[in-house]
Amino acid sequence: MASSSSSSSSWPRFLFPNPNSFITALDVVILLTGVYLAYNEYSGMGLQYSKFAVAGLHERNEQKSKQKKKEKVFQFKSKTGMLLFYAPADCIAILFLAYSLSCYIVAGQLPMFLHALTELPGIATSHLKQYCTSDFDYRLLALAAAFSIHFSKRVLEVLFLHRFSGTTGGWDTFKISMLYAIVVGSLLCTQVLSFSLPGTSSPTIDLKGLGVSLFLLGICGNFYHHYLLSCLREDGNNKNKYVVPHGGLFKLLVCPHYVFEIIDFFGMATISQTILGFCCTFVVVVYLTGRTSQTKKWYAKKVEGFPQDRKILIPKVY
Repeated sequence: MASSSSSSSSWPRFLFPNPNSFITALDVVILLTGVYLAYNEYSGMGLQYSKFAVAGLHERNEQKSKQKKKEKVFQFKSKTGMLLFYAPADCIAILFLAYSLSCYIVAGQLPMFLHALTELPGIATSHLKQYCTSDFDYRLLALAAAFSIHFSKRVLEVLFLHRFSGTTGGWDTFKISMLYAIVVGSLLCTQVLSFSLPGTSSPTIDLKGLGVSLFLLGICGNFYHHYLLSCLREDGNNKNKYVVPHGGLFKLLVCPHYVFEIIDFFGMATISQTILGFCCTFVVVVYLTGRTSQTKKWYAKKVEGFPQDRKILIPKVY
């Protein structure tokens, strides 16, 4: 188990140190990815899904017709694309959840289904064994459970809650799916490494409880506003068109479901208390802020009567 160093500075430590240089490099890559995604969103070249897929497809087709090309843009139906967004990350989170639960249940012994892994060469398997045979830390369990709930909720919403009418770009579907899967896998692996590597020290201030509270607030607020959006299309007249959202915090914000998703991810980063966790949250913040900015412009242009005083991120401020 990671131990607190008595000879360390008296300043409180809120984060685990990075377990190795690879994770430090990954921090930088994730931050640069966030800057890239935000730039694309603010410049109007964002990922092509939901309401932006139709506009993006139209622009691409126009460009191709000018060049006298007849290739068809590869795309998925929105429901299929959205499932592909979330399903791989959900599978990874559930596997880690099963692993951490088995560590807890066995209480000091390596779970039976992982015995074969310890016979494989490599440093990763030794870390798994060390984690399982150390005093159990609920942090990995809490983080894996949060990711599992988050992505299982998204999959269930796609299957049973959301109404779809458009398409999703095939290449963008692949990029989003891979990004989610890499984020979840790398964060959970980093959690294992941070806990099990010799010489690493735990944060002196435990923020798991705060993180769980923020996560629950975010996941509930996100679901509620997704429900409100789905209700807008229950009316047969609104099945294939966008209308002004109302109810909840929609009277103050353009996309309150995005704001709660940011809170959700901030909660998971607080549970993890890793640098990588907060780097990933930075990506979510800058990307969804840019997405909301473009959504506001889209609503103003396409939806009659959209209130211009609705804010992007903070009610009555920005």
